[in-house]
Amino acid sequence: MVQNLSPVTEVLDLVTKAYVDGEITSHTHDTRYYTESEIDTFLSGKSDTGHTHDHGATTGLGDDDHTQYYNAARHTKAVHDALTLDHGSLSGRTDDDHPQYACWTNSAQNSSS
Repeated sequence: MVQNLSPVTEVLDLVTKAYVDGEITSHTHDTRYYTESEIDTFLSGKSDTGHTHDHGATTGLGDDDHTQYYNAARHTKAVHDALTLDHGSLSGRTDDDHPQYACWTNSAQNSSS
């Protein structure tokens, strides 16, 4: 076989060899295959490869249809201020519940003794 063939060419090469060697003796032409006219119909609505899109003409860009995200309208100062936490009021800050990390508080206390 010729080296550096495309994958499609390699597959076709192998199938042809299998036919020649008698490993494949028949194949079926039934409704699993599309006719040329069916393919033409499927592809009739596609654009040619040389087309371009004018994104400036795209509609709906201003629609607020992702309400799960904050945007300028939903993220007002009042909403932001309501979400602000006073970290000093959080409980459990002194818990040493991550033993895989060096605890700065314990290190500081241990180094001063």
